[in-house]
Order: sequence, then C-alpha cells, then structure tokens
Amino acid sequence: MRRAGWIADIEALRGVAVLMVLFAHARGAIAPWPTPVWDHIATNYFDPGFGVDLFFVVSGFVIARTLLPAIAACNDGTQFTQVLLAFWTRRAWRLMPSAWLWLLVPLLLSAMFNRRGDFGTFHVNFEASVAGALAVANMRLIEVLERFHPTFQSFHLFYGVTSHYWSLSLEEQFYLVLPVAAMVLRRYLALALALAYAAIFWTDNVVLVTGLRVHGVLLGVLLAIFSNSAAWRLTEPGFLARGVTRRLVALLLPVLAIAALGPVFETILQRRFGVMSLACGVLVLIAGHDRGYLSLGRLPDRLLHWFGARSYALYLVHPTVLLANQEAWARWAPRAGFDSAANRTLFVLGGCAVIGLCAELNYRLLETKLRRHGAAIASRMLVAA
Repeated sequence: MRRAGWIADIEALRGVAVLMVLFAHARGAIAPWPTPVWDHIATNYFDPGFGVDLFFVVSGFVIARTLLPAIAACNDGTQFTQVLLAFWTRRAWRLMPSAWLWLLVPLLLSAMFNRRGDFGTFHVNFEASVAGALAVANMRLIEVLERFHPTFQSFHLFYGVTSHYWSLSLEEQFYLVLPVAAMVLRRYLALALALAYAAIFWTDNVVLVTGLRVHGVLLGVLLAIFSNSAAWRLTEPGFLARGVTRRLVALLLPVLAIAALGPVFETILQRRFGVMSLACGVLVLIAGHDRGYLSLGRLPDRLLHWFGARSYALYLVHPTVLLANQEAWARWAPRAGFDSAANRTLFVLGGCAVIGLCAELNYRLLETKLRRHGAAIASRMLVAA
C-alpha cells in the first residue's frame, strides 16, 4: 500500500541517492585492498558523495509540498501549534527509533567487537552518539574538521562511526526553523529562502558550509513552492515520455555531471555543494511532475523503488556493517586475505548482503510500523484540534 503523496520518480531518486552514498563510503571500507587507480579517479574526477545532496533536495520538496499548505491554511496561533505538533510527531515516530538504535549498535561494537580498532575508541563513539541523539552531529562535524583535518578513510576514527548523522541533524534543525519562518513570513517565504540559498552558495568557508550544507533542502522547498504556481507546467519535460532511452539519459546525465564536476568546482571555485544541489534540483524538478519521466521499465523501477523505500535504513546501517564486516573477516578468516579475486568477491558480497538484510529488518519491523503509529497519533491530534 502506497503512502499518500507517494511519487514513483521521487522514490527512484531516493534509490539513486542511497546507492551513490553507499558507493562513496565503500571506497574506504568494503574494499580494503590497495586501489590507487580508483582513489585517484574518485579524488580528482568522480565524486559519488553527491547522493546526500540529492536526498536533501528530495526531502525539502516532499515535506514542503504538504507542510507549507497546511501552515498557510492556519488562521491563528492555536491552529499553527496543532499543525506543528502533528508534523513533529510524525517525524519523531518515523525517524528517531531507528536513528537511536543505530547509534547504540556501533557504540556497543566499539566496546565488544573492535579488536582491529576500526571502530575507534568507545569514548569517541559515545560522544558521537550523544551528538546524534541530540541532533547536533553537524556541529560536531565542524569541530572535528577544524581540529583534526582527517582524511576520508580515517575520519570515523576522529569522529566516531556515526559521522553520517550530521545530515540527519541538519535536516532536523532545518525543519525546526522552516515552519516558524513559514508562519511569520507568509508570502515572503520564497524570497527569504532564495536569499538564504544565494548566501550559502557564495560562502567561502568550506568547513562551515560542510556542516551547514542546506543548499539542497532550501532548493527543494523552493521547488515545492514553485510547483503550486501556474508556471510549473511550463517546465514539464514532455519529450521524455517518448522513450526509455531519453529517460535514461535524463537520469544519468545530471548524475554524471554532478559526480564529475564536484571535485572540479571544489578546486576552482569552492562551490561544490551549490553546483551539486542545482544538478540535483533538475532531477527533482523532472520527478516532481509525477508523470513517469524517470521510469526505466518494470524491473529497474522495482529495484530503485526497493532501494528508495529502504534508503533511510540503508543510510543508517551501512557504516556500522562495513566496519563489522572487516572485523569479522579479520577474526574468522585471518588467513584468507584479499590476494585472490574469490576472497575479494566473498568479502564484498557478504558485506552487501548483511547491509541489505539489516536494512530490510529495520524497515519492516521498526520503521514502517512506527511510521504508521506516528501518523495515527498525528491524525488524532489534528482531529481533536
């Protein structure tokens, strides 16, 4: 059963986004044998880490499409309070239980399953868990970047395994501010968001922008506002309805452009995240028309929708499983090594299988059930109001 407001192309973009994040993070964990050629390409020519920016644009678009009209319909502070409480209730039940679980698991593993030391110290992971639980992980990210200047491969040793919670914290902070801004600014909200986007786009402090990477969320909200205007129909890419090949190019071209141009713009203009958000915005604009303009056929669509539906769970579990896979391989197959293609294949397939299994269990047993429970509570709150 599909959720209200579910858009197939948006779900596919979630799948693309999480696959790119997994690909980026696997560079240092799921393939521990020397890969100098790949490291050179990934560092200088191809950055798959833009998946987070795509997540941000999708998030801003999807949430603003329902939240902003509800706020606009409020006539007084009491109605606004009820809408706001219902919104936060849905998000809390949807996100927090899974997030807290996957803060606890790596914390325990750092104490009990860490002979190689890949998880870092228990103290570092405890601090990271507290930051994640309090939704200030992005502030901790800024501090770690300024103090230690860690490399990509060693970053978790300074921050903790749950460094990826910076994006979740940033979203929660943004969605604390957005409803209040929408209620106060009303018709000037779009202008204020556009000015904020321009300001963050041209900010030169790379460390600060990394921790406050709101380009994508701001652009997603602006696209949601634009989708309610008459001009929205003028942006409909009707030519994509005439063939799968065109839709495949429409999906892959922005993806490859973002990945290839990201390192270039970081080196030349230091506008990496802004450029990425713009390319991601093109994809969300296409998907937002909900006409199947990114559909690639039944099987590819089903695969991307599977990854998209479980993207939150996959995002939460994968760093822990990647490191646990290395620890398990070192303990239980210490003589195997990675000299043979067969051993490398087993290592990679085993890690991918466990990531998928953990994500599926989290999605079915925890995330889906509690999302429905939170939605029911929020609905009763609005009815009572």
